[in-house]
Amino acid sequence: MRISCDESGIARAARTIKEGGIVVFPTDTTYGIGCSPYNAEAVGRIFQIKSRSISKPLPVLVHSMGMAEKIAVFDERSRRIAARFWPGQVTILLELADHTLQEPMNLQDTIAVRIPDHMCALELLKRCGPLTGTSANTSGEEPATNPDACEIAGYDLLLDGGVLRGGKSTIVDLRRGKTSILREGAIPGGEIARIS
Repeated sequence: MRISCDESGIARAARTIKEGGIVVFPTDTTYGIGCSPYNAEAVGRIFQIKSRSISKPLPVLVHSMGMAEKIAVFDERSRRIAARFWPGQVTILLELADHTLQEPMNLQDTIAVRIPDHMCALELLKRCGPLTGTSANTSGEEPATNPDACEIAGYDLLLDGGVLRGGKSTIVDLRRGKTSILREGAIPGGEIARIS
């Protein structure tokens, strides 16, 4: 089912997620596919939908720094980087703080977290809490920026936010006092390194 990214649509998507469903939604990069990261069955469905290896953990999107600090361990440096680039296109790898996520998300001691810069995604996150934040495409295929081009199947609801600008987030590992750029994206790694 495809619905508009408006007040009623977001409310319906939030209910779907709380009931264990899977929603495709717009972000500041591409369309993402999300569920509650605490729901092991829903998380498993996303791995199946994407044909993604269970050995590649899913990132998590949050609405606020307060929400992020409940699931990840921040220090002064990671807080400084988050304050500069969030909401935005930087995904930060940190030590896991909420160990109840380990089993449903198949995590060890690390979690990748981001606050997206998109009002529809932020409102959805505000209503339902953290969401898995992987792109809505089969692994290895191009992510969808147009809802008409979202070719995956098996989700419960698509929030239509129109055509998105595309791109990908920069992934930075800030664990153990180091700054390692794991993937160059919209934000240059050097810009992040200068702040750290």
